Amino acid sequence: MTRFRGLLAMAAMLLLAACADNPYATFYHPFGGGGATDGMIAFTGEPQLIRSSGDLARDSEKLFEEGYAVIGRASFNGGLGETAQVLAQAKAVHASQVVMLTAYQSTETGTQVISTPTETTTDIEGRLDNGQPYTGTTTAYGSQLSYIPYSVRRYDQTATFFAPLARVGFGILIGDVPAKLRQEIGLNAGRMIVAVRRESPAFRANLVPGDVLLAVNDQPVFTDHDASALLVAGTGRTNQVTFWRLGQSHTIAVDMPASW
Repeated sequence: MTRFRGLLAMAAMLLLAACADNPYATFYHPFGGGGATDGMIAFTGEPQLIRSSGDLARDSEKLFEEGYAVIGRASFNGGLGETAQVLAQAKAVHASQVVMLTAYQSTETGTQVISTPTETTTDIEGRLDNGQPYTGTTTAYGSQLSYIPYSVRRYDQTATFFAPLARVGFGILIGDVPAKLRQEIGLNAGRMIVAVRRESPAFRANLVPGDVLLAVNDQPVFTDHDASALLVAGTGRTNQVTFWRLGQSHTIAVDMPASW
């Protein structure tokens, strides 16, 4: 019994050691680009935990509007992670906000079989051939199987980490143009504006989500890289920005200071 208890204690310690691993660190992947080309600011305060709306893309867009951008994400399936773990990872990567999305998936049940060695000692008595009595012991070795039921609830879990953006750049988050709208525009060039950062040059120029950025200073925009390069090149001066809105193409002059 003593040996059996010792093995159970050892199994418990191994389980605790496994739980000590932080899944938000193990499955963390840093992001790069994503349309948010302004410089990041390393955050050193206490990160804020935010529950997702259920739409991670929209969550990211709303935080971008407030001046934050994605720096990384951790996704995994397993037992429910701890708040302390996700906040620890947020501090490690200097994130100011973490958006959490958790969805129950299933419950895994089963039985764990543990085999433990046993030994049984028996006292024996008898007489020798010369008639003298004797006493002794015999030991039999074997094993004992124990069946321990378990039940584990499993969740799909995603933590998206955000950091504040410096007040520089044009202030837009861009993405793909829907095929139907691209047919209406009749151009292969163009990137959809999906979010506009408040107080940015784009915000002050009244660009809004749903506009399609077509060109900067008469240079067409085909990719996110094109948009970034053209807008960075226009820092510190007035730029001619061409965009599509509600069936029409517009060109406006936008001042883009080095900082704002």
